[in-house]
Amino acid sequence: MTRTPGVLVLTTALGAFACGGADGGASDGGVDAAVPPPPGPACASGGEPTARFTVVPEPGAAMRIGSQAGGHVASGAMPRLLATLVTEGSCRFVGPRPALCEPGCTDGTVCDVDGVCAAFPVDLPAGVFTITGTTPPVSLEPRAGGYYSEQAYPGWFRPDDELTLSLAGADAVAPMTATVRGVPALTLPTTQLTATEHQPMVIRWDPIPTPTGAEVLVHFDNDHHGVSAYLECVAPAAAGMVTVPAAVLDPLIAAGETGIGTFIENAWIEVHHRVALDTPRGCAVFESYSDRFVTVDTVRAP
Repeated sequence: MTRTPGVLVLTTALGAFACGGADGGASDGGVDAAVPPPPGPACASGGEPTARFTVVPEPGAAMRIGSQAGGHVASGAMPRLLATLVTEGSCRFVGPRPALCEPGCTDGTVCDVDGVCAAFPVDLPAGVFTITGTTPPVSLEPRAGGYYSEQAYPGWFRPDDELTLSLAGADAVAPMTATVRGVPALTLPTTQLTATEHQPMVIRWDPIPTPTGAEVLVHFDNDHHGVSAYLECVAPAAAGMVTVPAAVLDPLIAAGETGIGTFIENAWIEVHHRVALDTPRGCAVFESYSDRFVTVDTVRAP
């Protein structure tokens, strides 16, 4: 489960440029289920989330959803166009895994990584979306297209506040409720990172002791408008660090060779408190999160 960042500038060993849209996620707060779900809390049934709702603590942090609260419920999972190719520890590398569908796909379907023609889902009306535990509480009706979105409230909630996210449901969607904890703003000792080929990479942040169960997610990608590949690592927020193994970092750098001169195009680090629920329509994810974009220099081996 990934998100689409806003416009930013990332530096590599070959230069700097601006780009947006790291991994094709929906800018309205929807789930990009075209890729495998990230490590971390997941539904007991497994599978990709078909619903996701988020709240973000501070104005200006939610560059990837365009609001401070949002989400949607989809009619099903997106076709899986990427697969997890390397896993080591709490990190993974995700990239294309070509497959052949015979006969070829028709009627707007696409061939997924398992060689199955799959259709794209649509967002479903799901009733009123309510957030309590915030100041003020919020009730949202779905916007045109079926997604939910609300702008920022300064001081809307504090770290470790108990936030209840509830969906009233509608004909095709059952009611659902989850409680998450507010997360603090993520702070880093530096936003200038260096990825060195064939070497592990240590990433640090200021440890976050509360809320219990909060995680930090590290995401690097090189979405060169036709080349989609990324890595993700997850660690307890209280740990203050995670190590990206060379076995996960190297294939991302190698995939960047087919791009436009950058090996790691987009990068961000987020802290989140996440709850995943099994529902009649599949897995639903509720979370609060705060994030920071970082720049990454790439050093190739001689």
